[in-house]
Amino acid sequence: MFLWRRLKERRDKVENNNDTKQLFFYFFSLFPLVDLLNGYLLSINHGLPVGTAYRLVLLGWIVMILLKEGVKKHSSLALVAFINVVIFSLLNLVQALFFSHSVSQIMTDFTALSKYFLWLGIALVFSEHIQEKKQLEKLVVRVNTFFSAGVIIPYVLGIGNFTYSNSKAGYKSFFFATNDLTYAFVILSTLLSFYLITQFSREKSSYFIFLTLLYGTNLICMLLIGTKSGIGYGVVNLLVAFIYLIFIKSSISYNFKFFLIQTLLILLLFFLVIGKDMVLSVLDGVIDRMSYFYKVYEGNWVKILSSSRSIYLEDAYTGFLKYPLNYCILWFGFGAANRWSLFGRHGGYIEMDFFDTLFSYGFIGLALLIVSLVYLVIKCKKEQGDKRYLYLFFVSLVYAFLTGHVFYSAMSSMIFGLVISGMFITKERKVEE
Repeated sequence: MFLWRRLKERRDKVENNNDTKQLFFYFFSLFPLVDLLNGYLLSINHGLPVGTAYRLVLLGWIVMILLKEGVKKHSSLALVAFINVVIFSLLNLVQALFFSHSVSQIMTDFTALSKYFLWLGIALVFSEHIQEKKQLEKLVVRVNTFFSAGVIIPYVLGIGNFTYSNSKAGYKSFFFATNDLTYAFVILSTLLSFYLITQFSREKSSYFIFLTLLYGTNLICMLLIGTKSGIGYGVVNLLVAFIYLIFIKSSISYNFKFFLIQTLLILLLFFLVIGKDMVLSVLDGVIDRMSYFYKVYEGNWVKILSSSRSIYLEDAYTGFLKYPLNYCILWFGFGAANRWSLFGRHGGYIEMDFFDTLFSYGFIGLALLIVSLVYLVIKCKKEQGDKRYLYLFFVSLVYAFLTGHVFYSAMSSMIFGLVISGMFITKERKVEE
């Protein structure tokens, strides 16, 4: 009887832990709606920090899970996360002493740094506690649905914000940052195309139809957002998916391949006829902005294509050279929030994550970031993780280098954490295509 009671208590404890984790996953998937609400409050000049409060709760919950459950499968990843938290926190404290920061300034810098800790914590918790690829897929689809609804519904209702007030291009609903939103759809739409390709090997169902409609919605959202990277990547990803299904994937019948070709032609006709006005309005906005910057920058395509980032980089370098004792700052950096207060728009924020890391946390911070990223690749190769997520990891690094808004954005860091989690799905958990 004693043994039976102990087994029952053990089973109840496991079930309670699983329920807690499931609740955490559902809480995590709500972040697009939280960001939508946060953006709406900002648009009406309401200062309620909904997004910050949500992510502080999320970080606290991550810490609680890690302390309660421990780390069993990815102890080396936990060590890397721990080293990052300790070193970056120490860099913030060194900056506080060097620049004589107040307690308020220290807290502001730590709040900015918490976004970096977020993707590390998410990657660790999800890689530990998501048991199978299908579970991660459901989570990603749920997040994708919330993002798509958050863009499409306000657009249909005729509300929301545009990136440029004098142009009807660059629609971002009530989400705060256009580049963050673009990164989210780049990653989520690519994952969705992976899931759709896998579905072609299974019995077709209402889930397959739903994924197809959701993918189409993703493409419309990227068109509405109107960034060069989003539109370009969306078109390339769509064409690659069709080419793979039609010419490479052997398990699809010729009849269905012919159907796919017809579908591609129908999509082209839709955008050329029914959706022509929407496409032209978006492209006109992009062309108008590029023409405007072409005149402003006197034909300097580096400045045009980098969307002024090369200018901010020059400003940051100039500000660093002029600052006293810069040979010390070279090692530990200015601090993210402190850079903005010192330099403002002129070099206080470059929007290229690796350079922002260098100026915010010095050579020490940049070296630690690069070593951590290299470690993730080596770990994925060693454990034979999912190559599709590894591909998205490199897409994220390219986006972080060119456009920014990956490591230090609240929205993007959560998506990046999902990507890293997916890298460590082992072969045994994969579904054969």
